This record gives sequence, structure tokens and C-alpha cells, in this order.
Amino acid sequence: MRKGEKHSVESRNRIARGTRWALEQRKRAKRIAPSEIIALQRSGMLSASLRPYAAQAVEESLGFIQALGGDEQGVSEQRLALVQDAARAGLMLRALVAKTLQGDDLDGDTISKIASLINTRRANLTAIGLDRISREIDLAAHIEAHEVRAQQPISAEPDPESKSAKVGVIE
Repeated sequence: MRKGEKHSVESRNRIARGTRWALEQRKRAKRIAPSEIIALQRSGMLSASLRPYAAQAVEESLGFIQALGGDEQGVSEQRLALVQDAARAGLMLRALVAKTLQGDDLDGDTISKIASLINTRRANLTAIGLDRISREIDLAAHIEAHEVRAQQPISAEPDPESKSAKVGVIE
């Protein structure tokens, strides 16, 4: 498409579908994600270094709900509160681990806090009903997938092209 040309009917419909999808995802995230994370994102008060972790916490909340059946309307308020608590603990855990890894010293108190957050998350996820499921794996396929992941560069910023990165942005 050249500058100044109008979109075709098909492309306008595709844009409209994408816009509707994004608005639905935002609406879901507002109900599911911890409200203080959303408020900080919306107000711009969230530290730049925490933004990727906050987006992951929102995405994680949506993932937990999907694991429970995919429909937040069918989840009780108690389970929803536990999902939000698990997302908060995940945000704090990620931020604390990142801060620890950036420093030169490993502080025993910080390590204790990390272990405590891990246990809190585990307890929340167990209370929600998200238990570990054992499965059979193919060793050769697992090694191949691991080698592919090892060759990819690690980035703290979410991929701007992925749908999951767009879900975490709440305005």
C-alpha cells in the first residue's frame, strides 16, 4: 500500500478484528490482573526496569485462568484472588531475582526472600488447583529443542510482534 491510498474493505475488516481482539484482551486483563499493577502501568509510575516483569505478571494471570478452564466468568472470586496473589508474587520474585543477579554479592537475606516467594507461589498455585502434571517426553526431541533455545539470544524486553507482549500493555 502506498502513502495516501485507502485500505481495502478486507484490510479494514482485518484491522477491526485485531482491534476488537486487543480491546477484549485489555478488558480481560483488567478483571484478572492485580489492580495495583494495572494502575501503575496506566499512570506511568511503574519503573522502566519493572515493565517487562509487570507485563509477564499480567500475561501469567491470563494463563492461570486459561489453565483453570479458559473462562474467567466461571472462576470463583476466591480463586481469582489467589490468581492475582500468584501474579503479584511472580512479579516480586522476578524483580528480586533480577536485582540479585545484577549485583556482585549474594546476600543470604535476599536468597531467603526469594525462597519464601517461591514457596508462596507454589502454595497459591496448589490452592488454585494448578498441579504439576507428569508426562512422557522424547529425549531426542527434548535435547533438540533445548539446543535451539540455547542458540537464541536472551532479551529482557518482550517481542513486540508477539500477541503475548501486547496483552500486558494496559492503558
